[in-house]
Amino acid sequence: MEKDNIFKLNDVCYDYIGKDRALNNINMTIERGECVSVLGANGSGKSTLLKLLDGLYFCSKGELFGFNEKIDESIMADKQTARAFHKKVGFVFQDPDVQLFLPTVWDEVAFAPLQMGLPRRDVAEIASDALDQLGLFGLKDRAPYHLSEGEKKKVSIASVLTLDPDVWLMDEPTASLDPRSQGWVIDFILELGQRKKTAVIATHDLEIPYVATKDCYVLGQDHGVLAHGPSSEILENDEILLSANLIHRHRHIHRGAAHSHPHKHWHS
Repeated sequence: MEKDNIFKLNDVCYDYIGKDRALNNINMTIERGECVSVLGANGSGKSTLLKLLDGLYFCSKGELFGFNEKIDESIMADKQTARAFHKKVGFVFQDPDVQLFLPTVWDEVAFAPLQMGLPRRDVAEIASDALDQLGLFGLKDRAPYHLSEGEKKKVSIASVLTLDPDVWLMDEPTASLDPRSQGWVIDFILELGQRKKTAVIATHDLEIPYVATKDCYVLGQDHGVLAHGPSSEILENDEILLSANLIHRHRHIHRGAAHSHPHKHWHS
């Protein structure tokens, strides 16, 4: 594997026990410093792919390399190896309620660096800095389940930010958010790019590749890679987007006759 590749997937498949295939012969390369969108409709395998990249799931077939090392169950069973890997790779889940489980916002943000064995004095400084960066310090004593969806998403991001990972995996980061919070998340992704972080964003929100990522993979309804290329080219290809169920044909009546055309939910 090339030394600047963060992830490389060779014919990767994943099968859920007793269920159909979730990922089918995925070939993918994520280079250091890239900000990449993985587009696909619900059920296409986007979340499963991120969990493979995060070492939470393992390939049923094929090979996945991370940081020049093969990632499999035997490697990640070593606690020291797994800890080092997860210090470099941060995962922001789609549903903050899955990620947040502690009594207060402060506890959530301090949890990861404490688990990494950092001294409590350092953890306090790191957690305070993360809360300040995201404008959350005033909420530090609040219970996460009392927060808005946008605030929960920020806490989820802050809990990853404390480790300052080299790689960010974000699963549907704008889902269920109001427009202002969606805009904040997109600005955050742009900031990751400016900081030369590697980011893989799984989404069906076409504004994210339009605004924030240069490269794009599209997962089709067969759970394989339908297309790969510059985001600008992918977003102009209605045939690909229709095939992946990312846009639909909008029907309307004009002068008494029905017409249809592809309907996109972002401004191009």
